[in-house]
Amino acid sequence: MPERENSLSNDWNIESVSKSLNTKPDEIQDRDLGPGKRFQVGETRLDIYPSSSTTRLILPGLKLQIDSVDPPTTTPDSVIFSPSESSPLFLNLGRNGEVTLFAKTRTSSPEPVSAHTKPVPEPLPAEIQDNEEAKKEPRLSLSGRVGTKPSFRTTRKGTLVGGFALAVHEGDKTTWQNVKAFGERAQKLKDSLKKGDAVDVVGYLHERQIKTKSGGSRTAQEIYAVVITPR
Repeated sequence: MPERENSLSNDWNIESVSKSLNTKPDEIQDRDLGPGKRFQVGETRLDIYPSSSTTRLILPGLKLQIDSVDPPTTTPDSVIFSPSESSPLFLNLGRNGEVTLFAKTRTSSPEPVSAHTKPVPEPLPAEIQDNEEAKKEPRLSLSGRVGTKPSFRTTRKGTLVGGFALAVHEGDKTTWQNVKAFGERAQKLKDSLKKGDAVDVVGYLHERQIKTKSGGSRTAQEIYAVVITPR
């Protein structure tokens, strides 16, 4: 049993998580989950238990436990737990305590995002290029031009959300993708992104149901961006 726990623990880069969240963890012990690490980021608490592949997120009004989770991907300012075969949840925790959480939906006959989406591994932006775990995540990588003026709004909880349409060209064919960014990433776009810019986008496909004017519903596809870099 100890050999199994050590093997699992080695897959979790605690030092990288600590650097991304800009805080040092406390040692914790759970009767059922075993030893773990606790990261306190503002009012948000992240407990991770590498030996049992479990993560707990605790913030005012919410306590969430994700079992059978894969080791996280880290960026310079956030920690990302991505959807896997055993868990459909996407969790992004920023170093300011801001949380993005959604469930990846599955449909019986999903439409392709576009002919240009490529699962990693593909050349990644410099921010995560050296992260071995990032290269294993089921991300999408797109290249195109910003086809609309980026729009921004602030949620009731104070989170900045930015969005724009990305035009992806291949020969005479153009496909459009809706890209969204949250928090600090949205703020960076607000300060620098404009219509016509050529960008590379790395992110995750998110699907949601929206109502039509006729009273029905349709599936809307969006790309939740992890990294957006100019070309």
